[in-house]
Amino acid sequence: MSNKPNSRQRQSELMRQKIYESAAKLFTERDYSEVTVESIVKLAGVAKGSFYVHFESKDAVIAELITEYVKEVDNDYQTIVHSAPPSFSSFDIIKAVVARIVDVLSKKV
Repeated sequence: MSNKPNSRQRQSELMRQKIYESAAKLFTERDYSEVTVESIVKLAGVAKGSFYVHFESKDAVIAELITEYVKEVDNDYQTIVHSAPPSFSSFDIIKAVVARIVDVLSKKV
């Protein structure tokens, strides 16, 4: 038997992704308290029940967004550390990581 997702599974994953991306957009534009499940589903163009099929709550979405963000940032920092030239001192590596943190904070957060 194949592990290839069927059309229903693909449709479900697309809906989940649409909800996730809509939530991510809203959380970057508004304060946490201003984002509601209703605003997320409205932007996503899906029914409220669909939200709850994929996420337990607004908190569950934000927790997943934060987890993914932390993974992305961690990978980014590890890349800096592992790609540093041999001539870089520990201080140079720390400066490069801090510069990246400042860049991320100023652009994404």
